Amino acid sequence: MRLRTHVLRVGNAIDMTTRPGALRRSQLHHAPEPVVAATVLTASEAARIAGVHERTIRRAIARGELTAAREHGRFHIQSDALQAYLRRPHTGNPPLRPPASPRRQPNLSSLPASPTAIIGRAGDVRQAQRLLSGPDGRLLTLTGPGGVGKTRLALAVAIACAPALADGAVFVPLEAVQEPGQVVTSIAQALGIAPGEGASLRERLAEAVRWRQQLLVLDNFEHLLAAAPLVAELLAAGPGLRLLVTSREALRLRGETELVVSPLEVPSALGQLTAESAGRASAIELFVRRSQAVCPDFVLTDANAASVVSICHRLDGLPLAIELAAAEIKHARPSELDARLERRLDTLANGPRDLPDRLRTMRAAVRWSVDLLTAEEQAIFRALSVFAGGFTLDVAAAVIPPQADDTSQPATGTAARHKPGQDSEVYKTLRSLVDKSLLRQLVSENEPRFGMLETIREYASERLVASGEQETVRARHATYFLAMAEAASVDFHGPGEAAALNRLETELGNFRQALAWAAGDQGTVALALRLGNGLFWLWYVRGYHPEGWRWFETILARPDAKQAPRPLAEAMIHAGWLALRMGLSDEALLLTSGALVRCQELNLSRATAFARG
Repeated sequence: MRLRTHVLRVGNAIDMTTRPGALRRSQLHHAPEPVVAATVLTASEAARIAGVHERTIRRAIARGELTAAREHGRFHIQSDALQAYLRRPHTGNPPLRPPASPRRQPNLSSLPASPTAIIGRAGDVRQAQRLLSGPDGRLLTLTGPGGVGKTRLALAVAIACAPALADGAVFVPLEAVQEPGQVVTSIAQALGIAPGEGASLRERLAEAVRWRQQLLVLDNFEHLLAAAPLVAELLAAGPGLRLLVTSREALRLRGETELVVSPLEVPSALGQLTAESAGRASAIELFVRRSQAVCPDFVLTDANAASVVSICHRLDGLPLAIELAAAEIKHARPSELDARLERRLDTLANGPRDLPDRLRTMRAAVRWSVDLLTAEEQAIFRALSVFAGGFTLDVAAAVIPPQADDTSQPATGTAARHKPGQDSEVYKTLRSLVDKSLLRQLVSENEPRFGMLETIREYASERLVASGEQETVRARHATYFLAMAEAASVDFHGPGEAAALNRLETELGNFRQALAWAAGDQGTVALALRLGNGLFWLWYVRGYHPEGWRWFETILARPDAKQAPRPLAEAMIHAGWLALRMGLSDEALLLTSGALVRCQELNLSRATAFARG
């Protein structure tokens, strides 16, 4: 059940020094309770003294909580009655705060100034501001992968919200904090609260925030989640307090609202783009602005727009990755930089010296998150790098080697060999990786699919190679998708053909991964030939003729292809048909003629007829 909180807006307080016996705000810090001079007040004056809206005072009068006389349509409130009201416990509403100085300005001094302007986040700032100002918005957590710009967005939100809060906003950096128990010290230091006698620092902090109308920004909380109960304590102690947290994982507290920070917008088209159309996307704007910071003469043109868009696509629209890439523009043209980004992590490695170490390279940014995983989560995380274009739970459970079990046997398609109940264990890990912003749940009309940002996937792949598990996992992956392709062929040339082709096309990225491994040095030629044959009808019917032809060229060129004579003959027939569709008549004739000889030698009557067809 979500905790509903009544948010009290602070009105314009009157100057208490104009009334006899009034205390200044500096004195109220030492006063056990608010003190109001002995006089008669209107409802408006009482509201200003109490620091609440006038309707709060009128409602208190209507409920009988505050004694007041009514004359000529106006309320007259004795100051001692208001003082009694301020002293009484308020269960339904937050306690009222001591009077504030009318000339006191919000405290923005603890918000660090960003050296560069924030780009493409105006809508996110408005949404976060709206959530924080709502009745259920006292705790807002910005989540997202490393490098997506959570800290910068949080600062922009804090600057936008601070003027509406009597005590402004305070920024609390937590990156350098090592232990959850040190969080209370960091917050206390940011708020200027020192340890004292007679009460713990935690108690003093709770007392200090009791009357505050303030926004606390707790930055980089993901490695300190054990300290989350402190956040709940502060919210309970200070009803006027709001907290904005940045973390790669939500705090999982009651009343928490999570706002997932997405990468910047990248143009969907990778073809012919003009500078004008490409430049409207926020990711492209960021790249251009940061490129001009290191190379003032850089201009987005129609000639380089496609390369710039490709760069931002490769980097998934991640602001940190785009900024690191843009810093290289003084050493390479956009087309050259695009090619170098085949290995992103090696290229994105020269961040500004004033950034934290974890943000100076993309490899460090991802490693920060991965190091927080358990050993079992890390094993599954690196194994998931074998997937391209997403995957389902069933596929992941079939391909990922069972933990602490014999991994020598690869998966065998839909009847994959995995431990009973492993799919539920894998699901728990997938859900955990989604929560930790290392995995994304993709939009799918059918069963849920998961995927990784390519920068994160490259890091996971590096870890898979380093673990020595790569060949085992890739063999299981290729074997599974071979079984899927061959199973789909049963539905070809019948009423289920369209659905079967749709299933294969959805997994096209994974089939490409499987073919790349099977056709490589570590794969087996028989598996590569069978994969090509299983995908031939997809390539042929759905128009992937050049791609299918390239794969067959690669596989048929292997010197050991003759070791699998039957799938070799079928592959030659399929390659011939693709060559014919592409207008390569000589190649088609050569392939089909050779295939006919092999089919007759093997007594493959059906294949012979197909070759002649």
